[in-house]
Amino acid sequence: MPFSARPVERFARATAKCGPEAALYGKCIVADYNHVHKDKCLTQFLRLKDCYLVRWLRWHLSEVSDEIDMAQSALRK
Repeated sequence: MPFSARPVERFARATAKCGPEAALYGKCIVADYNHVHKDKCLTQFLRLKDCYLVRWLRWHLSEVSDEIDMAQSALRK
């Protein structure tokens, strides 16, 4: 059933394919973890965020598309 997954489950699915970006961000933070501050590793963070958003949006759009297809099929009957 579309949209039945909890938000955290959807987030997990969206982020599962962002491993390289997550690794780069993690390495940047760990490189000097005693001096973490706002905007530290901003470039890596933004790349990771963009990956999350793109993956989530693709998944979300496919769910909406499936729901539209089901509705159209029901109308044809």
